[in-house]
Amino acid sequence: MAVLEFFIPLLFEVIFYGVGRILIPIVSLGRARAETPKEAIYSSTVIHTRIDGKVVISGAFTMVFGIASLILLAILAHYLHAA
Repeated sequence: MAVLEFFIPLLFEVIFYGVGRILIPIVSLGRARAETPKEAIYSSTVIHTRIDGKVVISGAFTMVFGIASLILLAILAHYLHAA
């Protein structure tokens, strides 16, 4: 049980970060990108910064964006299925 308590939050973080990493460039039409794990180690950005003319979104905010996107997708699917 302790193993599940360790791996389930880690799994959710990976999924939510991955979804946010895919959707941020799509939603921003290529003007923004998610922070890479290497950049996350060396930077101390809270939400965003500018690198090479693009807005770079922090890893934590990328994960929050992924969570919000999946919640909105679930709500949309529920209402489309109910109609």
